Amino acid sequence: MGVPPKRNLGISHAVAVAAGVAAAVLVSSLVLYAFISKSAPSAYIAGQQVMTEEKRLKEDITLVYWSDDGKIWLSNNTPDKIVLVKLYCGTSQKNIQWTLEGKQVKSFSSGCAYDPSKYLAVETETGRLILLASPVG
Repeated sequence: MGVPPKRNLGISHAVAVAAGVAAAVLVSSLVLYAFISKSAPSAYIAGQQVMTEEKRLKEDITLVYWSDDGKIWLSNNTPDKIVLVKLYCGTSQKNIQWTLEGKQVKSFSSGCAYDPSKYLAVETETGRLILLASPVG
């Protein structure tokens, strides 16, 4: 009888393989967890940007009337609410907080009297610039 080989050291071959597989699964799980935890915020931000861009493309506002006293009537041609944050009249701009519900026509005091030589535009909360009137002539 000789001395048993030291390569197994009392551990069966099946147990050694199972321990190796368990260690590999644990390491790959940790790597996957680290990757997901770093990429999840990026995926969320990308999703938000896509939703904002989609909303921006749907925004459709029309100037119905622009009076001499600076009152303007705007029409929201979409079923979604649109929030306006800036008004551009000629070379001036004004911060505003106007809301148009879906399919609504509403009047606002622009503080800018009708002038056929001026541009009139609004900026939405999504950053879209909508030209309402351009100079005639």
